[in-house]
Amino acid sequence: MNAQLHDKTFLITGASGGIGQATARLFASEDAVVIAHYRNNEVSINQLGVELGEKCFPVQAELSDETQVDEMYRLALLRFPRIDGIVVNAGVWSEPEQGLHEISLERWQNSLDANLT
Repeated sequence: MNAQLHDKTFLITGASGGIGQATARLFASEDAVVIAHYRNNEVSINQLGVELGEKCFPVQAELSDETQVDEMYRLALLRFPRIDGIVVNAGVWSEPEQGLHEISLERWQNSLDANLT
């Protein structure tokens, strides 16, 4: 596949999980640089960094905290002149599992804030 990603820089949120890691690997295989966001899975993101080498720049942030998001972008833009695209992959789902009809309004709002805002 040739998606013409050579010399492009992409931020991938949630890059420490399965879909995020697969996306980072695919982009790196197309010669793109990946800014690999993670929230708390440092072991997984470090393994990805070793695997992708210079194509991977890990950065930690809690995406629901505006200050941490600003710092994530600041660090990325110190290292790279621009970000060509973003893959918004990060997401959370609170435990315990519940059907939508059972979720409280507070839990629903927290999910929207964490995943969309």
